[in-house]
Amino acid sequence: MSEDETPGTAPVAEGEPVDQWVVLIDPEWEPEQEQQQPPETAIVGSWYMDSDGSLRDFRPNRAYEPSSPDSPTDPVDATLRLVMRGELAVPELLASLPGSHLVIGLDEENIPIVTRAPDGKPSVLVLTAYAHAQRLTVPVWAEATAEELADALPEEGVDVLLNPGAPASTRIGAQEFRDAVRGTGDNRPNAVGVPEEGLQAAGEPAPAGVTLPG
Repeated sequence: MSEDETPGTAPVAEGEPVDQWVVLIDPEWEPEQEQQQPPETAIVGSWYMDSDGSLRDFRPNRAYEPSSPDSPTDPVDATLRLVMRGELAVPELLASLPGSHLVIGLDEENIPIVTRAPDGKPSVLVLTAYAHAQRLTVPVWAEATAEELADALPEEGVDVLLNPGAPASTRIGAQEFRDAVRGTGDNRPNAVGVPEEGLQAAGEPAPAGVTLPG
């Protein structure tokens, strides 16, 4: 592929499989005209579709603007909301993490920010989509997969604070997060729902060992 080609414009050899993506649109968006395409701000994200029709690798749309606070921003956020309402069990949240694309809060030196969750546990700031970033004052946001975050977490002392300040937010223990992403452990996370009140936007520097691939 040349520098001027994108996945959508590069020529495809005969018989070569073509990448296909399934787009998720905000359910509240309605076209004003027939066959009107949704604006980028109404596109939640997209899944990659394998040749057998199965969906994987959901990519949140950075430009998405939720139509209301009740609009989930991605599959992990949707699952978290159902768990917090008691409509799904906690292991369902853990099952949604592998392969997910996350957003990590960094300080001015590109070091992951660690702050204390409302229950006092040191935690790294993690978003399931950029749409949650507007609630926090953070110098830099960096994308990482759940697997990359699991590898970057220290063995103990720093948990994962998921979607801080959002309508649904939770703290997941570091080991439970790793077990879920790597498919090990008993799949019963130490996930504790935390309220929005009292959440800090930034905090102490990340301890040694919290280094995202760059």
